[in-house]
Amino acid sequence: MARKRTQMSKIKDILRLRFDAGLSLRDISKCLSVGPATVSEILSRFAASELTWPLPDECSDTELEEAVYKGRNVSRTKRQPDFYEVHQELKRKGMTKLLLWREYREKDSATAYGYTQFCEHYRSWRKTQKRSMLTHRAHKLQIRRFAAAGAIGDGQQLR
Repeated sequence: MARKRTQMSKIKDILRLRFDAGLSLRDISKCLSVGPATVSEILSRFAASELTWPLPDECSDTELEEAVYKGRNVSRTKRQPDFYEVHQELKRKGMTKLLLWREYREKDSATAYGYTQFCEHYRSWRKTQKRSMLTHRAHKLQIRRFAAAGAIGDGQQLR
């Protein structure tokens, strides 16, 4: 599961405690009840941004967030794949979910799910489908096997 972004108030507190109070990463993480990795990530992102401490008066929360999370997708909406088409493609010989995910991701990687989420959403979509739609192919294969074994002659049908 993806980590949630750190709240702006916590980001400002991390910066204040680091630059004004001179606390270590562990001390900051204990004070704010966040992990030391989160503190380190926020500080490294701030260092990579064009901002300096103390923050300018005209710097808004949105500007700070854009600077700290530069290059990250601000939009949290993801583009849903056409799972019916995915399901139909998976019936083809040699087709895998990984290949379909790569194709889906190439269209627009900024709004695409990661592979694990793609598989999770496909599995939940599949659970909502009628069993008859999913078993139709298996029934056809069974009839072919019977015909190949000679159990069914030409023109005969299974009951």
